[in-house]
Amino acid sequence: MRPNEGIGALVCSSPSGNVERLVLRRLQAFLVEDDAATMVEYALLLALIAFVVALTLLNIGTAVKTKFSTVSSCLTASSTC
Repeated sequence: MRPNEGIGALVCSSPSGNVERLVLRRLQAFLVEDDAATMVEYALLLALIAFVVALTLLNIGTAVKTKFSTVSSCLTASSTC
């Protein structure tokens, strides 16, 4: 096999050489494609964003709950807050 022949050098010169070339081309295209990697990257990015949003909402929810509790206790008590 010569250095610049690549996968095509593995194809025999038999009558079914066209089928073999087609299979090898599709195999090479499958190995070169990076669509699945991109999809995994988007999924990880989406999970990270969802995690940050959930943490933010939990913190905001806790702060709002504390404020409402403070206001509620001030309204029910006869003292000034």
